[in-house]
Amino acid sequence: MGRSVAIATVVETFGSAPRPVGSHLVVDEAGVFCGSVSGGCVEGEVVTAALDVIEDGAPRLRQRLRPKARRGLC
Repeated sequence: MGRSVAIATVVETFGSAPRPVGSHLVVDEAGVFCGSVSGGCVEGEVVTAALDVIEDGAPRLRQRLRPKARRGLC
């Protein structure tokens, strides 16, 4: 039996980005993942969004705020 997965892909970067455009992260329904699209709290947010995609089947395009616009750190 197969398992459901979602694939996250970096489509644009700005400034000093930890991963280049085209980087992928594959997440299965158990939250097991392979690859990397960022690091730290961003990677966790991507895994959470991927689990939502697996659950409802609706694709998403997520956008992170530029560092100067962020009000907190992870």
